Amino acid sequence: AFQAALDYSAGADKDDWRRNLVKYVAEVLSRRHVEFYEGILDLLHESGLKDEAELLTPFTIAAGYWKKGDDVEVLDRLNPEVRKLVEQIIETAAGPPLE
Repeated sequence: AFQAALDYSAGADKDDWRRNLVKYVAEVLSRRHVEFYEGILDLLHESGLKDEAELLTPFTIAAGYWKKGDDVEVLDRLNPEVRKLVEQIIETAAGPPLE
């Protein structure tokens, strides 16, 4: 399904598509589906959508935080503005990963 969304992106308004991508990823990570998110990133890279993958950097950092067992050092290395975004993502997560 996500590949179909990528195919649709070629003809869609870029700003609108990017807003929807961020909303979708926020929903995915609100449930802490880190492995699914990593698949999304892989598809973005394979499709040559580097800018879109970079747009998701705060989500990628949050996913890394969870993968490292809620490692606060991941957050300590961030500048304050990015850290605030990442902390918001972490705070909205619904708890442990659903499998």
